[in-house]
Amino acid sequence: IKLGVLEILAKASPSQLSSSEIASQLPTNNKEAPIVLDRILRLLACHSFLTSSASRFFVPNEDGVSLAPCLFLTQDKVFMETWNLFSDCVLMEGTVPFMKAHNGLPLFEYAAKDARLQNLFNQAMHNHKAIVMEKILEIYKGFEELNQLVDVGGGLGTNMSLIVHTYPQIRGVEHIGGDMFVKVPNGQAIFMKSILLNWSDEQCLKILKNCYDALPKSGKVIIVESIVPESPEISSINRNISTLDITANYIIFILNCNLFKYF
Repeated sequence: IKLGVLEILAKASPSQLSSSEIASQLPTNNKEAPIVLDRILRLLACHSFLTSSASRFFVPNEDGVSLAPCLFLTQDKVFMETWNLFSDCVLMEGTVPFMKAHNGLPLFEYAAKDARLQNLFNQAMHNHKAIVMEKILEIYKGFEELNQLVDVGGGLGTNMSLIVHTYPQIRGVEHIGGDMFVKVPNGQAIFMKSILLNWSDEQCLKILKNCYDALPKSGKVIIVESIVPESPEISSINRNISTLDITANYIIFILNCNLFKYF
């Protein structure tokens, strides 16, 4: 993906390319590049990845977004170091592998000192939100009657910009720094995507209470979250949910109460 091989194949489709033809489009003088590529592509072909519907999500779409930055983030050396400590969160109460691997620093404090990781994280979140929000806006019509919306934990504003683009009558609240455990900005409706999953039931109730206080009687809270099924189910959706559950709640965020306190 980092080499752009999937993008090269996508542009050539429906024609097929040999590993030598692909290598000729890469910035390399390595004579063994076609051989190495052939071995990589054989492995992917064995898993039907190159012909699967999933592969298209790793090639930039017409808006220039893909899931590639998300993969780069989860495979980054900063996160890979935490997996060696995964067993500790089972054996030792209160252990957060990410913090243990990085001198006790939670993710966002660490990223504040690492511009490369901060940029990688922001790009991953922007691309993921853009892809997910496209589907949400196709299915959910609850924004139609709104004139104002508050996006709690909105990051770079990707969610809000896509919502306002689809529903131009909505006046998005400008970026406001703060602590959602203390106060949430007032609005006609409040939108939260992938926020509550990082907190305990008690903390979620506190956030929702602050949302209630910020809304008029006719207001509403729109929550977008992945729901873990009661029993494991064999499907691509539930595989992704379980992966997110482990990665977010045990590798990075568990017991880390200084992360998503921004909106």
